[in-house]
Amino acid sequence: MQDTIEGPVHGAAPQDRGRVLLLEDDPLLAKCFGQLLVTLGVADVAIAHTNAAAIDIIEGSGIVAAFVDVSLGLETSAKTAHALTRRGIPFAFVSGRPPSDALTRSFPQALSLTKPARKARIEEVLGLLEYRKP
Repeated sequence: MQDTIEGPVHGAAPQDRGRVLLLEDDPLLAKCFGQLLVTLGVADVAIAHTNAAAIDIIEGSGIVAAFVDVSLGLETSAKTAHALTRRGIPFAFVSGRPPSDALTRSFPQALSLTKPARKARIEEVLGLLEYRKP
């Protein structure tokens, strides 16, 4: 399943930063996080709830950055992280706890965002993702 949230939102100053992928298995969290990204100037947020949906989005559109929930029910988001890495798309792992050593070793270029995160920290990571090269 995939959704898209497009800006602008009331009071937002949209900027053409490109499309951002948000992989989050909890639909309510995904919608809230996606709307926050729009208020931070992201014009188009593509939301996926599974690795398969995320990979379809990556392969079919101009994703410039991604926020990737580490735990997706019974699986991790490693498949999506590999797809992003192969395409040179910068991303941040999002989790309620720090990523495992195995993920950190496999994806040293990935940033990390711990849930719950403050708006200022999300904005900081978004800015780093826009200019970071894998």
